[in-house]
Order: sequence, then C-alpha cells, then structure tokens
Amino acid sequence: MIVSAPGYRTLVTELFEADDPYLSTDAVFGVREALVKRFEQVTDAAACAKYGIAGDQCRVMTVELRLAPTVNKE
Repeated sequence: MIVSAPGYRTLVTELFEADDPYLSTDAVFGVREALVKRFEQVTDAAACAKYGIAGDQCRVMTVELRLAPTVNKE
C-alpha cells in the first residue's frame, strides 16, 4: 500500500495475512512480524457499509500507521 499526507513522507509498505500459508517461503524476505496481521470477520451490514462493502459480512484488518514528517531543507 501507499499512504501519503501533506507535510509527511510517503509510506510504501505491504501487509501480510497471518493465515497465509506462504509466509515462511517469502522469496524476498519482506515479511516482518510487525507487518503480519489478522483479518477479523464482521457480520454486521452497517459495519461493512462503513468500509464501503455491500452485504452483511466482510473481513477487516485493523492497522496503525505512523507517517514521518517531511524534512524542511532551508
């Protein structure tokens, strides 16, 4: 994913599903424990709609991202 905001450095990263059977065979060694998360099953139409998903079932992964401020070069 790519995350950006004015006044902050752009973050380019990847998240991995904890149940992915290929985690241990990652060819480029990009899997770090902090990047492995679990999807939670949601069975509520209003909660799914909050994420723009139609229906009464969806999977949601909650993550906390912190962006570094840009450095002023004066």
